[in-house]
Amino acid sequence: MPENPTFTVIPADNYLSEVAFANRIERYLISAGVKVVQRPGMKHIQTEQSEAERQSKSDSSTEAAGKVLTETYFMREPTAADYIVLTYRHSLQIRIIKNKTQEVLTVLSLPIAHQQFGAAPERKYILDALSHMQINTIQTK
Repeated sequence: MPENPTFTVIPADNYLSEVAFANRIERYLISAGVKVVQRPGMKHIQTEQSEAERQSKSDSSTEAAGKVLTETYFMREPTAADYIVLTYRHSLQIRIIKNKTQEVLTVLSLPIAHQQFGAAPERKYILDALSHMQINTIQTK
């Protein structure tokens, strides 16, 4: 484990509510005294391949000529952070992944009480999880 590990927080998608939740988790990590780096960008990738091109690799059928297969997806750019924190606002879950090995270290389900009692229960829950993972934090209230 690195002496001063770095974290990056990545929301489940780019909806404003998901990004706001990820930003809140970033604030908790920063307030815990861990180093948080900018989240990696997303690439929008679109590839097109005609059906004839695809089939020419497998057989010589020409019945699918003129059809085009379009594949569209988003891909996260790589990050040098030691830990990736994936956030899911709707389920109030956080996954912490060791970047080097892609090992999922923990899945946290945050207490729902944050809606009635403010952010303190969420922050404490995250600090306790980091402490359990033996990551040094500033235990301030």
